[in-house]
Amino acid sequence: MTTIPEQGTALATPVSVVPWYKEIDRQQWKALVAAGLGYGLEAMDIMLYAMVIVQIMKDLRLTSAMAGVLASLSLFSAAFGGFVFGIIADKWGRTKSMIASILMYSAFTAACGFSQTVVQLAVCRILLGIGVGGEYTAGAALVTESWPPQHRGKAMGLVQANFGIGYALAAVVAMVVLPRFGWRAVFFVGVLPALLTYFVRRSVKEPEIWKRNAQQSRAKGEELSTFAVVAKLFSRGQARHTLIATSLCSFLLFAYWGAFTWIPGYLAMPVAKGGAGLSMVKSLTWVFIMQFGGVCGHLSFGYISDKLGRRLSSVIFYIMSGVLTVAFAMIRDPTMLLVIGPFLAYFGYGYYAGLGPILAELYPSSVRATGIGFCYNVGRGVSAFAPAAIGFLALSYGIGGGIAITAVAYVLACGVVLMLPETKGKVLD
Repeated sequence: MTTIPEQGTALATPVSVVPWYKEIDRQQWKALVAAGLGYGLEAMDIMLYAMVIVQIMKDLRLTSAMAGVLASLSLFSAAFGGFVFGIIADKWGRTKSMIASILMYSAFTAACGFSQTVVQLAVCRILLGIGVGGEYTAGAALVTESWPPQHRGKAMGLVQANFGIGYALAAVVAMVVLPRFGWRAVFFVGVLPALLTYFVRRSVKEPEIWKRNAQQSRAKGEELSTFAVVAKLFSRGQARHTLIATSLCSFLLFAYWGAFTWIPGYLAMPVAKGGAGLSMVKSLTWVFIMQFGGVCGHLSFGYISDKLGRRLSSVIFYIMSGVLTVAFAMIRDPTMLLVIGPFLAYFGYGYYAGLGPILAELYPSSVRATGIGFCYNVGRGVSAFAPAAIGFLALSYGIGGGIAITAVAYVLACGVVLMLPETKGKVLD
């Protein structure tokens, strides 16, 4: 740390000449790698369904409404899983919760490939969703507590960028496996994330903040019951934040899952059914290319929010997401879809990087994972209606028309995020 005097001031302003990434120690990087890989592979597993949704509809004779309901089931269960694993993470540790959730979503993604009926596939989607919900909750708590406050936005941006990579990886898996072995084999690839748990168990430590608070609670005999932990989210001073943050997550996740679950299907659907009419290979290629914009959005949002603040950055990204969602859903020209797609992913993925820091900075360590799990996953539960809603709307207005309606949720999110306090740079306790 060196001091550079500013003109017109009597005091010097401390400015670091060390690149920010050199301020991060080895264990903090391990925490980020574990959470990032877990989140990226989670994205791959849950989005494999979106990549093969058209083939499943043909094989199991599903309508668009039924296919949407199947997508919604995993989001409903993810809401439950995120809440439950959040409590586990607060009581027994971030890494233990992460390991259990990764094993769960890996096993039941592979099990989807053995499904012979709609009911069997629905059960597998529900169980993998529980694991998916738990991984984000544990990973967000692990990283936000491990990294210094001035770089927390960047850290979650790096974690969230893995979602776009995982989405792209799902498209690659489908492109390689689907034409040769069919949609069932695509799901079998989803068991591979289980290998990550070995790294987490051997290399990643619990955050010092969590260990310190857990030790103090046990020493004082103040370890909170599950009911007390949840009740604390609605105590005086926290209830307002919990309700507003939950509403924010509900609007944003509804918009995201409503649009992006159906975008691969929209690209591959015939024009007569409200789709873009691309071939299977071309539609998956378009989805893959979109993810480059998504990764850039995640990475840049972290930097932007650490500079401009959580709220202003969020509003900018929400507005652009809404505008580009409508534009993308109304276009049928393949070239224009290819051009607009990465920009839609840039803004539509980028704001996700802000949710982890925003939620983590609202709560103390004793209930941080539970708070993240509650707000994010109640929102995910609400968003579970989105794929089904788009599927039903598609029966009358086509897939594109249904996707365009999700832009309304972005407008509502703009108003809600401004009701939260600005927490940029907050030191966590």
